[in-house]
Amino acid sequence: MADDYSFDTSTTGSIVANTRIGGGTIEVPGDKDMFSVSLTAGTTYTFNLVRFGVSWLNDPYLQLYNPQLTLVAQDDDSGNNLQARIVYTPTTSGTYYLGVMDAASGTGQYQIGATSSTSITGSVSLGALRTQVSEGDSVTFIVSAPISLAGNTYGYVLQGVSATDITSTTMNGQFTIGSDGRARITTTLVNDNLTEGTETLTIGTDIGQNLSVTVLDTSRPMVNVSATARNVLGVYSAFYGNAPTSATYATELGVYNSGGSSNYAADVAARFATTPNQSLAGTVLANLGVTAATTGGYTPSDSFTLVRDALTVYFTAFPSAKGQVVLNLVNLLANLERDTVWGQAAINFNNTLAARYSALPVLADTPAELVGVAHAGFDA
Repeated sequence: MADDYSFDTSTTGSIVANTRIGGGTIEVPGDKDMFSVSLTAGTTYTFNLVRFGVSWLNDPYLQLYNPQLTLVAQDDDSGNNLQARIVYTPTTSGTYYLGVMDAASGTGQYQIGATSSTSITGSVSLGALRTQVSEGDSVTFIVSAPISLAGNTYGYVLQGVSATDITSTTMNGQFTIGSDGRARITTTLVNDNLTEGTETLTIGTDIGQNLSVTVLDTSRPMVNVSATARNVLGVYSAFYGNAPTSATYATELGVYNSGGSSNYAADVAARFATTPNQSLAGTVLANLGVTAATTGGYTPSDSFTLVRDALTVYFTAFPSAKGQVVLNLVNLLANLERDTVWGQAAINFNNTLAARYSALPVLADTPAELVGVAHAGFDA
């Protein structure tokens, strides 16, 4: 694996205080990187070395060398969350050098930056309006800082996605702290047709903060599924947990066509009349891909428990309407791909349904009902 930055004065790594941050990777145990930075005598600087990205550096360790390459400062855990921070006031102006490494033998990604204000120590926070977004959405990060930093400009870097996933194709930039002590950084994700899976978008700032949000892969090639097929496959899958064979699907479709969606759903539910309601509720949700693992939000397990218990209550209170409840759930879930809590479950459900439909022979579904599985799911 090639080394991204050398550990000598010929390094290509450089940062600019308050303007440009840097980042790299400690590729192998014992690897060291070096960055140059221009400092002015009498100005106090704060240098932050932080973990960054998905595979971050375990224990960042930072060194500062003067223009004569004499070690003048070093730190292991003075920053936030045991990351490295050095506060230093040079007595002479010139090009200084920052040494980056792991305190032990760890490897991983990091970010390094410098500011000319010491008042940021322990007083800056970074948040996001949403912790889970979809392709095509805008992501807004909010920096909260002391009022004393109002007017100061700092840099940021995005990581975890490619530049082509960002509408501006820009992975770095600057932000200025407002008079209220806050700054907003907004970036918009591209809504492409590539199957990339769930990604993690991480932002890092040169004042020692970083934060990640989950990006759901909600833009996929269009797969046409009729509303009839959606109802039949959705209800059947919810109760049975698997795809019907071609012969079984033809039979189920016949039942559906003879009585309509509500009667079909009631017919399938009646086959499970002896299954305890709580057990049936858990089975239906699991078969639809709704689990604690696929539920988002601040407390995923609580959200999942809430919907499972609610489904149990409905099954108990309205035993003759179990099929209709599941049919409604199928149609609701199909359109929740952009939902913060149920988005991942909806994506899994739509993908599974589309795959099962594609595997079936062409049957007499009504062409006028063809709808697309893409972006926000089904448009019934």
